[in-house]
Amino acid sequence: MNNKQDLTAKIQDSQILDARKDQIFALINDNELTPEIIDQIKDIIQEDIDENMADILSDDQKKEIIDMENEANDGIKAIATEIANDLQFVESEMQELEDTLTSLAPAMDEMNMDSTRKDLEAATE
Repeated sequence: MNNKQDLTAKIQDSQILDARKDQIFALINDNELTPEIIDQIKDIIQEDIDENMADILSDDQKKEIIDMENEANDGIKAIATEIANDLQFVESEMQELEDTLTSLAPAMDEMNMDSTRKDLEAATE
């Protein structure tokens, strides 16, 4: 058997709605099984799964799922805000260090020149 025949047999034996099976069969029959076509078939199957899950779940379960999704999204937003604040703090600290180094540069240059002068004086004695 080839891939198209295998896929057709699996789809035929599945519990996917007939209208969606027809969509899938049209894609299989009219096209090569490229990654794009396979993605389209997966999308159709996912639609069927999502619809069936929506039918299976009670209103309370659906509300619970939505509440969990909202809670997870709120948690993600809080973490993103915390990370942004931490990054802002780090950037501020780095800027302070850079400013300190910049302000110390003339003194460091002077110390280096003094050290070099002393080395030269010691070498000429």
